[in-house]
Amino acid sequence: MSPLAVTLTTVALSVAGVLSVARVVRPGTVADRTIGLDLGVIVLAAAVITSAAAAGRNVFLTVVTVVALLAFVATVTIARFVEPDEGQRREPGAGSEEGP
Repeated sequence: MSPLAVTLTTVALSVAGVLSVARVVRPGTVADRTIGLDLGVIVLAAAVITSAAAAGRNVFLTVVTVVALLAFVATVTIARFVEPDEGQRREPGAGSEEGP
């Protein structure tokens, strides 16, 4: 892998890592922080893959695959708890109804 490609990829991943940390640290909802953490795991996985490609070794690729799958399952689990229940959903515009 060419040194220029490794350098450009490292810079892009560094920017993405800083933005994911900013997304987690900034006040927001649980969904915002979950997205930031998921992005952070993806950035770390991409950094390990870039490092493995630059070194010409594939030692950690299986580990990266397992970590990425676990991160996906964790994100889906958190999304399941953040999503409101069917009984709690209201139609748009449906507020408190007052009788005649």
